[in-house]
Amino acid sequence: EYVGGNDEYRTGYIPTLVIIDIDGNIVHKSAGVHTKDELIQHVEDAEQSSSGRTPAPDFTLETLYGNQFRLSEYRDTPVILDLMAVRCPPCEQQMPELQKVKKELGNDVVILSIDVDGASGYESAQDVKDAFGTYIREE
Repeated sequence: EYVGGNDEYRTGYIPTLVIIDIDGNIVHKSAGVHTKDELIQHVEDAEQSSSGRTPAPDFTLETLYGNQFRLSEYRDTPVILDLMAVRCPPCEQQMPELQKVKKELGNDVVILSIDVDGASGYESAQDVKDAFGTYIREE
């Protein structure tokens, strides 16, 4: 799905992680692999109300299991957007770190991985399930 042409989500490198705070603003955007501890620190920053930050553009996507995800429906909860691809070795390294964050923080964080190659038609939903199925929760 196309999430918009806004500079906030453009990336020339994957994985890129975008952390969105409880007010729907971007707290952090950075390419490369992040550790669990780095991510938890960013999530803690995102738990605070903000002003002067860049608003995260809203979008709606269909999940791998056919449900709708609309970013604006997750206000009041920090969100990690993981822009990734199946054929990306650093993305493979990032997945276990994201899983550690989810296990530690549970429902206090939402993690959404978006396959940028899938959005362009180069990878299928089945490719994502095959590569990262152990990390995907059906929602």
